[in-house]
Amino acid sequence: MDKCVEWKNGGFSIAKDKAQINLLDIIKLMEPTIKINRCLEPDKYCSRCATEYCSVRKTYCFLQKIMEERLSSITVEEILKQ
Repeated sequence: MDKCVEWKNGGFSIAKDKAQINLLDIIKLMEPTIKINRCLEPDKYCSRCATEYCSVRKTYCFLQKIMEERLSSITVEEILKQ
């Protein structure tokens, strides 16, 4: 991902045009993870060792995809216009 923010005076300053930065970019920069459940992390950890066949995880994957698609479709420019 390209650098979209930079440190400035103890806070953040946008380093790209506001139409090129979406909410997903910002959240990924500010949070250690955006996964809605631990089993969606890269290591696929599951205390039940059920990652590959768990129907709940399949639902989480679906919801995660929808959330990330929606967040990536909202730009900073759109938010500022509201």
